[in-house]
Amino acid sequence: MTRSSAPNPRRRIPPVARLLAAPGGVALTARYRRERVVDTLRLVLGELRRQASDGGPVPPDEALLAAAARRLESASRPRLTRVVNATGVVLHTNLGRAPLADEAIAALVSAAGGATNLELDLGTGRRGERDDLVVEDLSALTGAE
Repeated sequence: MTRSSAPNPRRRIPPVARLLAAPGGVALTARYRRERVVDTLRLVLGELRRQASDGGPVPPDEALLAAAARRLESASRPRLTRVVNATGVVLHTNLGRAPLADEAIAALVSAAGGATNLELDLGTGRRGERDDLVVEDLSALTGAE
């Protein structure tokens, strides 16, 4: 049995290390975690390996890095977007939660912006229960004891 004299087209695919060392690779690792860049480059090169077995051309390193950059950028964008609820259903389960009042949003932003006494009893300085902050309000609202 003889081997084909044609070179393996996959050998033209650059190694991940070479792409990481290129200026575009350095820029990607400065913006994203290195592990994430490596995983994305491996995906791009894996697709290229499948195409290269058909004898297709291997794009330049810059094009491969640009493909990885597009994937990383796309994966970094928020996936949730505001939509208009024109279904006629006031609380539609496929459209997330009920909108919050402006005051509730402001309270969330304030609490999320720093440390809070979520499980701290300010009177004693000891660990408290998070329910302690709302138990009186819930009792008043529901009439429970």
